[in-house]
Parts: sequence; structure tokens; C-alpha cells
Amino acid sequence: MVAELLVSARTRTQLIVTTHSDALVSALTEHVESVLVCEYRGGTQLARLDAERLQHWLQQYRLVGAADCRSRSLVAGRGIA
Repeated sequence: MVAELLVSARTRTQLIVTTHSDALVSALTEHVESVLVCEYRGGTQLARLDAERLQHWLQQYRLVGAADCRSRSLVAGRGIA
């Protein structure tokens, strides 16, 4: 729903939206030209990805649930002791 509102609003005004929500980014994959991803690699890099690369990016950075964190030994980006 939020993604639909953003797509609709972009025809009337410029939007800059930041999010950590993989669900929102995923909902915008039909409008891949609307998505810029930001990564830090020795400095901040912004990139507009094609549909295939955005899907790969989503798979790599998708937020995981608590059960996945335990099975992957991830909590807040650090391994569990």
C-alpha cells in the first residue's frame, strides 16, 4: 500500500524516501527505476540497479527473522557467542 502511494505521488512531486524495509524495496521492484541502493564500501555509494541485480541485492540484504538469526548466528550484525 505504501509503495503504491509512493509510485502515485512521484508523478506529482519529487520524493526522497529512505528505508531499511526490504518489504518496501521489494514492493517497488516493478518500478526499479525508482530505487537507489546505498552501500558503504570505503565510502558511501549509491547505485540504480536493473531488475535482476535488485533481486540479488534483496536476497543478500533481506532482513531475517529471529529464528533465522539464531540459525545463522546473527544478532545485530555480530555472531552469537
